[in-house]
Amino acid sequence: MGIRNIFKKLAYGYKSDSESYIGYLRGKGYSIGNGCKIYAPLKTSIDEPGFMLEIGNDVRITEGVTILCHDASVYTLDIAQKNGGGITALLAHLKRLSLATMSSLVAMQF
Repeated sequence: MGIRNIFKKLAYGYKSDSESYIGYLRGKGYSIGNGCKIYAPLKTSIDEPGFMLEIGNDVRITEGVTILCHDASVYTLDIAQKNGGGITALLAHLKRLSLATMSSLVAMQF
């Protein structure tokens, strides 16, 4: 690990890189498959509770993606759309959200 990566890890903690963030999420109870990549952990938000989200193998999550896993998610997305918010949200309304193996999540502007 280079000096730059050491400082990045100290400054950003578990969101310093994809592997650290995925490890953190697994520790919180998220089911995340092998070979997954979160391209910009600092600009990605994955909501709790973790037991409501299952991510398959080789899933790619790009910069700016927000995944909501709570029952107020429909209301939150509605407010974001009305206010011109730039988020993409996948909703797990009262059931487990499952992201298929080899899928990609890309943030889009509303």
